[in-house]
Amino acid sequence: MNRQALAFLTLFSLILMLSVYYVTIPADDMSVSTKEHNSEPLTTSKQETSETLQENADEKKDQQLSEESATLSDEAASEEDKKEALETMDAIKDTKKTETKIKEALQKSGFESVVEIEDEVCSVSIFHSEDNKENAKIVLKQVYDIVGQQYFVEVTFKSE
Repeated sequence: MNRQALAFLTLFSLILMLSVYYVTIPADDMSVSTKEHNSEPLTTSKQETSETLQENADEKKDQQLSEESATLSDEAASEEDKKEALETMDAIKDTKKTETKIKEALQKSGFESVVEIEDEVCSVSIFHSEDNKENAKIVLKQVYDIVGQQYFVEVTFKSE
């Protein structure tokens, strides 16, 4: 691997790690400052909860990407390990795109959702919606329209 590619991967890894750090820190700082200024107990809205869950799922994927990127930039890693890391990175990126497509499709239908794909299971958590068969059918149809039979789809309704 030439020096330019190594320098690019190193800088990419650094930027990715800093962005994950940046995303996680402000939320903590805001909650501390809110506690200091308000004597009332903090209550989280349902949307904040779903956004937090989605951010946690995205953060896991970003961490996996950074680990694979580190493998790519490691000079001691074999070509086979680097090839496997590239394939894993591509799979993670494709999974994130699929999750985003599902979330956007459900949002267009009026469902607030958190989507997480792991292994062969696509977990969809629906917020602010009545837990009934009709809503479940709508969600399942939209998810299967996007993923086909590639994943086992699991739908849960959460009311917090």
